[in-house]
Amino acid sequence: MTTTTTLRRTLAERVQAGADLLDGVTPGWRSRVNADTLDMDTSFDCVLGQLFGSYWDGTRELRMDRDIEQRAAYGFTANASSVVEDFTCDDLTAEWRKQLA
Repeated sequence: MTTTTTLRRTLAERVQAGADLLDGVTPGWRSRVNADTLDMDTSFDCVLGQLFGSYWDGTRELRMDRDIEQRAAYGFTANASSVVEDFTCDDLTAEWRKQLA
């Protein structure tokens, strides 16, 4: 599946893809993310920030630091320039909280 195809997925599908990726890279990651402080609009309280120290450290660890479309496809950022539907960081936070529940 190409990145462009991946970007057409719903927000829930993107977050699920990100969760699946984290399952393979960081088993047990869910227990290390605090849903109460989760905020996908901050570099330290987002999923990657809580797991890797900062959003940018996480994107480097996952080798997607230079590809915003890939980060959007995995639900780590709300939107990218080629995404047809934009989602807010609040939407993204809510969807990750559902994933953690």
